[in-house]
Amino acid sequence: LEWKERILFGDIPEPYKWDDLLNFKETEDPTQLLGKRWICRGGSALWVGSSGLGKSVLCTQAAITWAIGRAFFGINPHGNGLKSLIIQAENDEGDVAEAIQGVVKAMNLTPKEIELVKKNVIIVRDCTSTGEKFVDRVRRLVEKYKVDLVWVDPLLAFIGGDLSSQETASEFLRTMLNPLSLSAGFAWMLIHHTPKPVREGNGYQGHDKAYSGFGSSELTNWARSVLTLAPSGQDAEQRNVYRLEVTKRGKRSNLNSGGIVAQTAIQPYVNLRHSDVGLAWIGADEPERKTAGRPEIVVNFDDYRSSISKGISAGDLQSLIRNKSKIGHTKSRDLTAAWEIEGLIKNIGTEKAKKYVLNEDQK
Repeated sequence: LEWKERILFGDIPEPYKWDDLLNFKETEDPTQLLGKRWICRGGSALWVGSSGLGKSVLCTQAAITWAIGRAFFGINPHGNGLKSLIIQAENDEGDVAEAIQGVVKAMNLTPKEIELVKKNVIIVRDCTSTGEKFVDRVRRLVEKYKVDLVWVDPLLAFIGGDLSSQETASEFLRTMLNPLSLSAGFAWMLIHHTPKPVREGNGYQGHDKAYSGFGSSELTNWARSVLTLAPSGQDAEQRNVYRLEVTKRGKRSNLNSGGIVAQTAIQPYVNLRHSDVGLAWIGADEPERKTAGRPEIVVNFDDYRSSISKGISAGDLQSLIRNKSKIGHTKSRDLTAAWEIEGLIKNIGTEKAKKYVLNEDQK
């Protein structure tokens, strides 16, 4: 029967089985790699930031952190440690060595952890292949090392075409990358440049930051998650502070949240700065002095939790937010709508007369 169906219908996707869907348990999903099913095997993440910020070091640090089973600023790996293949085109051996030594020193790794990193992080340089040739090399590397994550740094060095073209982007991402990750069971981590520096309070905002990378919007549509790195100001000691924000599927990442941005939608972020002891990233306080642009107001959901838990109309909640945070009507409406979309609150009233309470997992 199966061979007859293949002759009749050809290569078509298999439908999900209803019993599997109805009995699925998130906590028992064997394909989970990171977060709360944030990134699974066959998935992908796009790391976006302007040139020169330190994205390569950030991603190397993430790979090392997950290799020893630690959480990367809250983003937790599943299992005893994830194995990464880092393929980069820009950094020579000396550049890579400086980054590795800086991260190891900043993380204060033990000799046992260093041995685990040696086993679980493979770094290669490829500055001669693009397109199909590049994907074929990745396939052979994955077959040899059996990895969980494949880092491509930077994407532009390997795509081999005009990234602003949706046709080119779709061909590379969907017909070249997807089949490989789905069949081999790893997730893609693509490092990508913004067309120009993105600053907080200026330019892309909220969910729109997911589209801040140079090229076709197909990139963001394809990626299961998008992370952005951008300058956000300076701390009390005049050190530069940066914001790492998960702008797509952020709630699932478990990234340590520094608050909720009122101008935008709800996305977790963490403040970072460069380490004083080497090339590495460490946590930072909220910047005291913002970079150029309109100051951004941060609304913390926890400040309104008790009011929502008792049940509150949408109008009263928005009024409470406006009075406490000094934001306008439109932003307060957008904020409560975002809270509802993200599953922090739920409407137990009607669409015309909304009444909010805390969602079950927020109680």
